[in-house]
Amino acid sequence: MRSIALFFVVVGVRLASAQSEDATARMLSAAREGTTRYRSIDSAIADGFKRVGVEFPAMGEHWVNLPRVLENQFDPARPSVLTYITEGGRRRLAGVAYTALLAEGEQPPNSAAPRAYWHEHNGSVAEESLPLHHAAGMATDAGPGAPRLSILHAWVWLPNPAGSFVTDNWTLPLARLGIDASHRTLSPDAIRGVSLANDDASYYEQTIETSLAPSDAALKLIQSIVARHRAEARAEARKDPTLRDASRIAAAWTSLWNDLEKSLPRDGAALRSLRARL
Repeated sequence: MRSIALFFVVVGVRLASAQSEDATARMLSAAREGTTRYRSIDSAIADGFKRVGVEFPAMGEHWVNLPRVLENQFDPARPSVLTYITEGGRRRLAGVAYTALLAEGEQPPNSAAPRAYWHEHNGSVAEESLPLHHAAGMATDAGPGAPRLSILHAWVWLPNPAGSFVTDNWTLPLARLGIDASHRTLSPDAIRGVSLANDDASYYEQTIETSLAPSDAALKLIQSIVARHRAEARAEARKDPTLRDASRIAAAWTSLWNDLEKSLPRDGAALRSLRARL
């Protein structure tokens, strides 16, 4: 009898898993179908999407449709956020994101994505575009009764090896260089080095400044150090555009943080913590 019961448990688990996979496939398919026209940025602008914040290394640019945010309706075919990356001087649609405005005690809407993938923020959409909000993953509590903004990313146009709903997609730095990440395995430091090379929005300076709140003199030093190592990473990317030897571009990333710690010894612990989160 125990073996029969175990058999039915195994069958039930496999059936539930298959149903979950089917639901995920349907959701991602609906997202692709509903956003095909937005592969043209002009179509997205015409439909009311506006850029908010800088281009994140592993999330791209966020283009937000505020009326859809305020509708507060979950529809896989009608995301309220589009994510683009800059590739060869042109914007490429990489994924979408859904938003939910939650009252105190409310949970994110049911979807094919497990609720664990929804991440919460407080404040306006514009405020949530700041680098450290996403680096932290969860903003601090804004107080009793404050509305919460919950966000779910879905990588429907550029696959994410870590999972379709995982917030950070570290294939984006390679995609910006036109490299197919499915055929390359690079170390995390090499990937971050590539992201440093194609950072045109001063993302890393802004992130470090937000984290450390440095003096004017320290800020100028930070900007100088980041700019120097960014130039090194870009030079390596130009010399070896296919990254056959990625050790040098990885070294540009490592030496950036070593130089920051040497130049700002009082902030060493904060810098190490920040690097681990990026």
